[in-house]
Amino acid sequence: MRIETQNVVIRTLEKKDAKRFYSIARESAVYRYMPDWADGRAHPKDYYELIDQYQKQSDNTDISIGRSYAIALPNTDEMIGSIGVGA
Repeated sequence: MRIETQNVVIRTLEKKDAKRFYSIARESAVYRYMPDWADGRAHPKDYYELIDQYQKQSDNTDISIGRSYAIALPNTDEMIGSIGVGA
């Protein structure tokens, strides 16, 4: 999935996002609500499995299955955040 605007891109998470995902998950405002993203993941490569899981769920139309997508900059495709959809 990919949605592009002038200012932001919403797209499926990719393995290249692991380092940024690692950093974002450790921000206090994120950790407060999503501690499971950081707990037990000591290195960026530890996010590969989580990213794989979200990739498999990304096109599922069942709204009871939670999905997560990357928010990225349009010029660099660098992940700057994420957005969750579903349950």
